[in-house]
Amino acid sequence: MKKISISAKEIIEFSTLPFKVKGDLTEVKINKFSSIWDSDETCCSFITSAVKNSEFLISECKAALVICDKALSKYSSKATLIVENPKLFFVKILHHFYPPKLNTKYIFSNYIYDPCAAIDTSAQIGHYTIIEDAKISKNVKVESNVHIFDNVEIGIGSTIKSGCIIGQSGFGYIKDTDNKLINFPHLAGVEIGTYVEIGVKSTITSGCLTKTRIGDGTKIDCHVQIGHNAVLGKNVQILAGAIIGGSAHIEDEVTIAVNAFIGDYVRIGAGSFIGAGAIVLSDLKPNSKVASRTPILIPN
Repeated sequence: MKKISISAKEIIEFSTLPFKVKGDLTEVKINKFSSIWDSDETCCSFITSAVKNSEFLISECKAALVICDKALSKYSSKATLIVENPKLFFVKILHHFYPPKLNTKYIFSNYIYDPCAAIDTSAQIGHYTIIEDAKISKNVKVESNVHIFDNVEIGIGSTIKSGCIIGQSGFGYIKDTDNKLINFPHLAGVEIGTYVEIGVKSTITSGCLTKTRIGDGTKIDCHVQIGHNAVLGKNVQILAGAIIGGSAHIEDEVTIAVNAFIGDYVRIGAGSFIGAGAIVLSDLKPNSKVASRTPILIPN
């Protein structure tokens, strides 16, 4: 992380989130941002009440400026910003002082594309990527070694990370009269919304007759498999190794943890949480919480 030199005043001046101040901020100088465990007299750190031993950690914190919630603020002896959501406040600070930079090495690189592809001039395309008859919108970033098949649409500001396969034909067969397996054609493609992120080596299968859809703002981790005709809502989070079955419907604001499995045609209600390794084979109501390989509903 690049070192900086800012005052506490510079932090609070740009913030759009409410806060209260404890202590004197006038002489506070910050050269870096760090975790609460690695804090020193030159840094800004944050902590929430959910962290184990949080009361002890904040009382021993050496940071020049601490960001915490109201419950922890009484244990802080340092200059403190008291906020409702310390992690969110801290993330917004990082985005302000470390804004994303345009990675020019992805522009005009040696990728292969279909003459019928519609690629916005602002898009960044990585080395050895293949783009077939697809639509790549404004400010999309496609990293190296990605294959984007026909009938894929990628919305504004989305990122497709290295090694992803988007829109390939899926796994679906029917037996012919001689018992040979015939593939069901996957013709509909994939529709990816705006500001979506698809992690390294993830795959999103083409829909058969209706598109596989990924909603705006959804974030997908590495090595995730999305089956054909699946529909993901807005702001869904899917962690590494998860598998979403064909025609599954994941509503808005759902979180699916590491190595979870969602069966074909299953509908997960908005705001639900699926724990690591869980296997979900039946529909869940909104705001459900599921853990373990045999789904166990956790009361709110």
